[in-house]
Amino acid sequence: MNERIIPGMLAIGLGSALVLAVLVPVVAVTYRRRGRFGPGELAVLVAVPVYGLAILGYTLPPLPQVDAAFCAGRTAADSLQTRPFAFVGDIARIAARQDATGARAWLANAAVQQVVLNVVLFAPLG
Repeated sequence: MNERIIPGMLAIGLGSALVLAVLVPVVAVTYRRRGRFGPGELAVLVAVPVYGLAILGYTLPPLPQVDAAFCAGRTAADSLQTRPFAFVGDIARIAARQDATGARAWLANAAVQQVVLNVVLFAPLG
């Protein structure tokens, strides 16, 4: 299985388990307060945990192994993104190493996937 699909599958699986665990209490409380529990409430109840777990799954891992070798020679500026639009150079560098051309090359480019997923996952928060 592709390593980029695993966080999404985990988010769907764990989010579904979380929804099933809290479904009955949330439905009971919502129905008691409002007198109804419609499809909109159900969509929010399902989407929020899956969305949150997807953001966590795609943004946190892989965490680096922090040891003396990792910290050697690093400065505070190394840990920050100090070059705006650095992803453009990353896209060009990865595209130069690929064999595919056209739309297939764009879809297979890891830097393009990173930018697209960042926009898709964080746009609802904005």
